[in-house]
Amino acid sequence: MNNHTLTRPLENCSFLVVDDSFADLRLFKHLLHSAGASVTTTETPGRACSIIDEGEQFDVVITDHEMPIMTGLELVLHLRAKGYTGKVIAVSGSLTTPNLVEWLDAGADELILKPVKRREFLRKIESCVRDSQVWQQPAILD
Repeated sequence: MNNHTLTRPLENCSFLVVDDSFADLRLFKHLLHSAGASVTTTETPGRACSIIDEGEQFDVVITDHEMPIMTGLELVLHLRAKGYTGKVIAVSGSLTTPNLVEWLDAGADELILKPVKRREFLRKIESCVRDSQVWQQPAILD
């Protein structure tokens, strides 16, 4: 692993971030960009559905839970029903044990509690992406 990979661990990864809070969108975009990621943001789950339905490809979708009209959980259910196979990370200020079970059953891969802490946020994101990359690499047999 070279030094560039250590400083930009999310390089070549694309993210769609969905949150109705402009401040949170800016924060997540800044944190992801600082790690080398390509980031698209939207404030509505409906727009996120349209972006994905139009064929844009993302390695990871990060979504807030509580949003008007459509919740993040409903967004995840929609994406999985449409065949989205990338990683999904839920970010919420109000995760309870029943919520956790619902999110995981819906197809979320990771859950992060708000307010986010920079190191924890990036560590969980990097771990989720790394697991995905390892999983997609072909096995090498001796």
